[in-house]
Amino acid sequence: MLFQRELDHQGGVKERLWKEATERGDVFEMKKTEAEAAIARKEAGAAAENVADIKNGLDRIWDPVHSRNAARLLRLCRTNSGVYVKLGKY
Repeated sequence: MLFQRELDHQGGVKERLWKEATERGDVFEMKKTEAEAAIARKEAGAAAENVADIKNGLDRIWDPVHSRNAARLLRLCRTNSGVYVKLGKY
């Protein structure tokens, strides 16, 4: 995640440099920074997709575990009744 934040930051810096060059009217610097900003945006987008893929993969792994543990807790509360039912409701 830190890598993603760093890429976003670098992209923002490149965008600001491009804007400053545009305001100055420096065509050479403007073209250079525009290309750098495009590359930074592309890298940040690719990194964001990788992070999303990793999170989706983890969700697929943990969903069955969470479901199984929820069923176990429900069975425990129903078996022991009384206080456990009240705790289960909470």
